[in-house]
Amino acid sequence: MWPLELKVLLGEAERPSAAAAPRTQPKAGFDDWLAVNGLTRDLVRAQLAAITAPDGSVGPPVPARLGLSAAQAWGLCAGALRAAVPELGTQIGEVEMRAPKCLAPRAGKHPRPFTYDLGGGALPLVSLHYQDRPVDLLAMAHEVGHALQIVASQGRSDGQMPPVARECCAFLAELAILQHLPTRFAALAPAHQADDAIYFGDNARALAEAMTDPRQPYRYAWNYPLARHIAARLFRSESACNLGALYRAGPEGGSYIQHCAAAWHPRGAAA
Repeated sequence: MWPLELKVLLGEAERPSAAAAPRTQPKAGFDDWLAVNGLTRDLVRAQLAAITAPDGSVGPPVPARLGLSAAQAWGLCAGALRAAVPELGTQIGEVEMRAPKCLAPRAGKHPRPFTYDLGGGALPLVSLHYQDRPVDLLAMAHEVGHALQIVASQGRSDGQMPPVARECCAFLAELAILQHLPTRFAALAPAHQADDAIYFGDNARALAEAMTDPRQPYRYAWNYPLARHIAARLFRSESACNLGALYRAGPEGGSYIQHCAAAWHPRGAAA
């Protein structure tokens, strides 16, 4: 039986009314975010400096439909990851064949794509409103990347993967499908670039502001620019960094990203 929270997200149950007003908790800030992710200010500062902000130009129109059913798209996402991270073939197969999913557009379901970790060694559930658009295929790849990270990290009893590393795994899956289907679905590239304008624009500015203003409350969007930039570096890296190791890292995901930064710059400059 699925938890009530998941049923609410899928539009299968009503959210219960609060019996009492929740207690006010201290708001997390930038230093808390660093600690949770196992990152340092130097790494964040260097990675932000290396991000090239989008120029704001509008690319060619993106075709409205790809001609793929949800099942076909799911198989392509799994195949792309299998090509990019062959050492995780068994785990990719489990996600592809057995992971529960809710892919059809449906009123009442949470509007944004999400992957829900059911815990206890169970396969995670993926939800999105698939409508055969380039953005839907990228979103599906992103969520399949999350699902693979959860499955590959199972057995780690010391907690979940921190959000920057978790989003890095999801963005790696997007890059995998871009590489896997460069000509068959050329519309994926401009759709991916359009997302860059958000992640490397507003999200990156918000993270930069948070570094200098301790009053800024934590926003999940802080995780995206760093994760997307690092994923791109990892995907093209010829260093000792291994994609499979990151997917398996669980709560040590932040430490593995620090390790990779050191491998990119052996003298210790985390750029």
